[in-house]
Amino acid sequence: MTMQSSRLAAALQGGPVYLAPSAWVPVAPGLRSDVGNAFAALADANLRLAYADVMANIHMAYGSDGTSEKPFAFVAGAAIIPVHGLLLNRLNGTYGYVTGYEYVQRMTELAEADPDVRTIVYDIHSPGGTATGTRETWNTIRAARKPTHAVVDSYAYSAAYFLASAAGRISLTPTGGVGSIGAYKVRADFTKAMDAEGIRVEFIFAGAHKLDGNPYTEMSDEERDRHQKSIDLVYADFVSAVAEGRGLTEEMVRGTEAGTFDAPEALRIGLVNDIMAPRAALETAIRHAEGIRMTTISPEDLAAARADEKARMAAIIGSDEAKDRPKLAQYFATETDLSAEAAQKALAVAAKETASEKAADPLDAAMRAAGGGGVDEDGPQGKSDEDDHKALAARILAAHSAATSIKYQ
Repeated sequence: MTMQSSRLAAALQGGPVYLAPSAWVPVAPGLRSDVGNAFAALADANLRLAYADVMANIHMAYGSDGTSEKPFAFVAGAAIIPVHGLLLNRLNGTYGYVTGYEYVQRMTELAEADPDVRTIVYDIHSPGGTATGTRETWNTIRAARKPTHAVVDSYAYSAAYFLASAAGRISLTPTGGVGSIGAYKVRADFTKAMDAEGIRVEFIFAGAHKLDGNPYTEMSDEERDRHQKSIDLVYADFVSAVAEGRGLTEEMVRGTEAGTFDAPEALRIGLVNDIMAPRAALETAIRHAEGIRMTTISPEDLAAARADEKARMAAIIGSDEAKDRPKLAQYFATETDLSAEAAQKALAVAAKETASEKAADPLDAAMRAAGGGGVDEDGPQGKSDEDDHKALAARILAAHSAATSIKYQ
């Protein structure tokens, strides 16, 4: 086994993982598989060439000529970040069969800082990976100020879907799948096999839990309970992230029971936004980005805006026109965005408030100022409901006309 493949096995053994059920075999201790052997062979290959192959596939999928010198694929204002293969913590790279959480975080930060980038697209094709590192990466994607779009081609299971749920939108290819919102640990027990071979292992140790997870000892009920509590916490974090990212309730997320879903079902239950091929999804991401105007409000600008609003309200409430119409002035100042000048103009043409009106509800006062009775008063006797409605509409239009100078015929 190579150093790289040993690192993979060590990373996934013992700790909680977010992996689709079919993906666990290559990393189970002592087991061999075609996928595990393929990964070992890849780890021995030239990583630079492996990375180049990943980027070439990205450019082909999204219609880029691959001439950009940026650290990520760049197409029409979109940074495209690959999230492929098993996902591991403390790995700053992507090589087709494996991607590091640190790599995704770093590329996101670089795309955020690049003025040419208008939107960030995550090209996802992964069965999942370690739980360690997912929340940190999710937070990085979620905190991005630029629009984010996860394009799943062709599946995002478990940890991969954890990351996808942080994006503003998720597109899934027609034959793809998402889900496996769950977690598990692997705890091997070799004791019976060792007994059959006449092998006995003794440990001299200190600390009651030092041997927890050791495959040469049987798992006690106490140890099993601790593992279950640990995995329950990891699962709860996964559920919480998906619920927040997708706008679902935690009950709805838990209701998936870690199942995997094809495109139509994933769309129906809200795990994705749409079903489309990568290039169409990229076009959607670019159009969405063009429709968003990003603004940054500095603390100084925010303080100035608050000062302006305070001055506007003071100019309305403290005006001469407000002296005999305090309730209406308060209503204009706090419940509308009328300028001080427009509000003063409306107050000037409004009837003065009586003592009882000054104590009335602002809406009631506004209705009176508009030229009619309050909200609890009956209309003129002998008139139909239609006449009352017409009169009410006329009073409202008159008040609005006075405030805005808009003339109604």
